[in-house]
Amino acid sequence: MFEPVEKAAGSARLGKAPLELVQKLATFYDKTLYNNQTKQNTNYPTNEKEFAKREKEYVTIFERLLKNNLVREIGIKNKKEFVDNFTKAFKGPEPWIANVKLMQMYFIDKVLQLKEDKRDEFLTDLLFVSQKKGRKVFDFGPFGKLY
Repeated sequence: MFEPVEKAAGSARLGKAPLELVQKLATFYDKTLYNNQTKQNTNYPTNEKEFAKREKEYVTIFERLLKNNLVREIGIKNKKEFVDNFTKAFKGPEPWIANVKLMQMYFIDKVLQLKEDKRDEFLTDLLFVSQKKGRKVFDFGPFGKLY
């Protein structure tokens, strides 16, 4: 689910973007951004053993995010802490949380790899889709929002 929040009004949700429309929107920018494969949680490690097999791949993503000046705070500072946290999360009572975080990391990493103008356009379009506005991927009807 993609559900943006207006920064000036932290509790005001802007709406939920239907996943099928996010997938359709992503095809305009990068087919590997969000598609039938990348949206499946089974495409990402679901346990400690699977994570260990793909550790290098996710460490690379983590390091790219850590170096990106658009990423304000990750909460962990180095590769060892990253691996230890995910290993612990997969061993814990809710391993699906680690799985979802890896999905989120993949998506954010792909968005940040887009050229700046394409990234900004994609994120703007994503906001419109979540608010049920615009016509790029679907002809939404009349729009009104009450707060």
